[in-house]
Amino acid sequence: MTLLNDISQQLLAIFESDDSSVKYYTIVVTFLFLIIIKKLTSSTTKKVAKLKTLILPNDKEVFSFQEGETKFLYDEIWKDNTYVSHGLELKENDTVFDIGSNIGMFSMYCGSITNNNINLFSFEPIPRIHEICKANIDKHVNDNGGNANCLQLGISDKISKTTFDFHHNFSLWSTALPDFNERRKDRLFDDLSAMTQSYKKTGRCKCFFSLVPNFIVSCLAKLFLSLLNQSEKVECNLTTISTIIKKYNVQVIDLLKIDIEGCEELALDGIEKGDWKKIRQITLEVENFAAVKRITKKLIALGYIVSSQASERIANPDVSSQVSHLWAYRGRE
Repeated sequence: MTLLNDISQQLLAIFESDDSSVKYYTIVVTFLFLIIIKKLTSSTTKKVAKLKTLILPNDKEVFSFQEGETKFLYDEIWKDNTYVSHGLELKENDTVFDIGSNIGMFSMYCGSITNNNINLFSFEPIPRIHEICKANIDKHVNDNGGNANCLQLGISDKISKTTFDFHHNFSLWSTALPDFNERRKDRLFDDLSAMTQSYKKTGRCKCFFSLVPNFIVSCLAKLFLSLLNQSEKVECNLTTISTIIKKYNVQVIDLLKIDIEGCEELALDGIEKGDWKKIRQITLEVENFAAVKRITKKLIALGYIVSSQASERIANPDVSSQVSHLWAYRGRE
C-alpha cells in the first residue's frame, strides 16, 4: 500500500500541474505499463493442463513455465557456459547432482554435452515447476538413453518440511528463506536506480529519459519489482545430499551444481564428513560476498581449488549486486 500511496500522490501532483506535455507522457507511460502487467500476469493466472513449449536457439523444443526466464536460462547455461567453466569439466558416464533444477535446463545441458551418457539427480521442490522439469528431463535425457532421477525435493542441512515462496512471474526467485525476497527487492531497486543514472550520463535510452519524468521511471521500477516479487506459499519436502548418496548408493559425484536462492550454505552443511571425498567438482551461485568468503574457506580446507567472480557486476558494472558464481575442483594429477 505504501508504494500505491506514493504513486497516487505523485500522479496527483502531475495532473494538477499546468504542463500538458507531462500529463500526456504520464498517461502514455502508465498505459504501457498496464500492458506489461497484463502480459506478465495473463500467463500465470491460467491453470494450464497442457505444458507450454518453446523452441530454443539450438532448435531444441522444451517445456517452459515463463518464456522470458527460459531464454535467460538458455543464455546463462548454453551461451555463457556459466556453470561448467573455470577448470570444471564434464565427461560421458559422469554423475551430476543438479540442485535447484527449476525446469531442468542445466540437466538437459549436461545430457547434451555427454551424448546423454550421464547419471543425473535433479532436485526441484515446487510441484508445478517439478512437473515441467520432469517432462523436460524425460524427453531430452531419459528418452535418449540417459539415466536421470528428477526428485520433487529441496536440499538443506536436515530432512524436514518447509514453506517456499513460489514466484509465479519469475520462478527462478522462489526461495525457502523468509526475508530473502524483500532484501532482494530492495537491492534490485537500488541497482535499477544506479543503472538508470548511468544510462542518463552516457546518453543511453536518451529518447526515453527525455520524455518520461524521473518519478515515473522510479514508480515503474518499483511496480515491476513488486510484480516479480508476488508469490504464494507452498509447503515442500527437504532432504540432504548425504541422504541421497546413501539412498541411491552414489559412489562419486563428478559435478555438484547448486543454485537455490540463498540456501546454498545449508545444502553444503548437509554433507557428512565422509561424503566430501566423493564430490569431485562443485559449481554454485552465491548471494553475497560474505557467503562467498565462508564457502571458499570451507572448500579450500577440504582440499578444493576454488575461484569465484561477481557475475552480475561483470554483466552490469553499475550494480551493487553481490551475487557471485563459485567453481571448485579437487587437484588433478
